[in-house]
Amino acid sequence: ALVEPGAIQAAMAAIEGSADIGAVGGRVLLADGTLQEAGCLVWSDGGCHGYGRGDDPERGEYRFRREVDFCSGVFLLLRRAAFGAVGGFDEAFAPAYYEDVDLCVRLREAGYRTLYEPDAVLRHYEFGSSAERAVALQQLARPRFVAKHEAWLGRRPQPHLRNLLRARTVERRGRQRILLVDDAVPHGWLGGGL
Repeated sequence: ALVEPGAIQAAMAAIEGSADIGAVGGRVLLADGTLQEAGCLVWSDGGCHGYGRGDDPERGEYRFRREVDFCSGVFLLLRRAAFGAVGGFDEAFAPAYYEDVDLCVRLREAGYRTLYEPDAVLRHYEFGSSAERAVALQQLARPRFVAKHEAWLGRRPQPHLRNLLRARTVERRGRQRILLVDDAVPHGWLGGGL
């Protein structure tokens, strides 16, 4: 992974914004410059989806800070107190995969939020060492995750792209929402959507 200038500072500013923020992740770009993820979501079957994967990382929908299910461990800034409060990473997911998802779910259960910060940008050379080994490790870890978080997964949307926006909107624990209606299409060249 290659952390872009200003990424750590942006993540630090986000986590310092509120005491209930337990983790902050960033906008992860693939080697070709397309988006790997702008935060991640979890489906009801335990499958994970990098929001925006393969898309243009400069699109407006990836350029605002928001609460997410989890952010990949490739870049995950953690509040030390929150990390300790939930017991850190679960060794059951060693050597890799789903440890970041599990941690963020446990943070949520402990009252902490996980944020996606678009100004924290990095490039990731995904599966740089071995794609086959990575897929095998994911297949081993997923059933552990599903068994551990069955109740939470029961509240998640079914895995289908038509459910993508619903899945992107995480449980807000009673927070109210605002609907903003504009008189123009939010194109970047019109000064909107960014």
